[in-house]
Amino acid sequence: MATKAAPAEIVGSIATRKERWAWYLYDFGNSAYAAVVLLAVYSAYFQGGVTGAEGSRLWGLAVGIAMLVVALTSPFLGAIADYSGSKKRFLLFYTIMSVVFTAGLFFATPGQVAIGMGFFILAEIGYRSAQVFYNGLLPEIATPEEIGRVSGNGWAIGTAGGVICLVLVLPLIVLQGQGIIPLEENLVIRLTLVITAVFFALYIPIFLWLPERAQPKTLPKGKPTSASPYNN
Repeated sequence: MATKAAPAEIVGSIATRKERWAWYLYDFGNSAYAAVVLLAVYSAYFQGGVTGAEGSRLWGLAVGIAMLVVALTSPFLGAIADYSGSKKRFLLFYTIMSVVFTAGLFFATPGQVAIGMGFFILAEIGYRSAQVFYNGLLPEIATPEEIGRVSGNGWAIGTAGGVICLVLVLPLIVLQGQGIIPLEENLVIRLTLVITAVFFALYIPIFLWLPERAQPKTLPKGKPTSASPYNN
């Protein structure tokens, strides 16, 4: 997907190193969600521990519902955020949503399918929607020539965050399995989801260190709201 050039008034504002690190560290934190919830822990626990025989089908359904909601809402919300100069507000809202419902997955005990699906769908909507506004901040911290490098740095640092969170939580599951941690298996797994939510929440200095440079704009007459800058 081609990256559109940033508006002239944004390109002229040079981001500081601290501001770019704020942007990088958000990816460092939210990659913990991707690694633990989507990849290694919760997806397996949901399919094998919460739901049982219908696990794979229900997991696919939950992911599909979340992706559909994001696909339908993000163009409109992206346009509103861009023209109102409020991407950080939307980013904060959806980040809090993802963090809260990721922690809420602690209550997804075996047989609690409604909680397991419902909280995951809400956490996933928050995670995916926040990505729209997070990516929308990139042109405000990098010129068109720098976007590839800055984006690549964010991806690398984000990947490191996911790996570090896995290094924190997977040994707990292994130690419990060996009987070293005297807690029931499901409790340890559910605690790792709380740890993941806290890990995510700790790495969001983006709201303190990174100003939103875009100014509110007047919506051009005759153009639909869905004409979002995030669409090509």
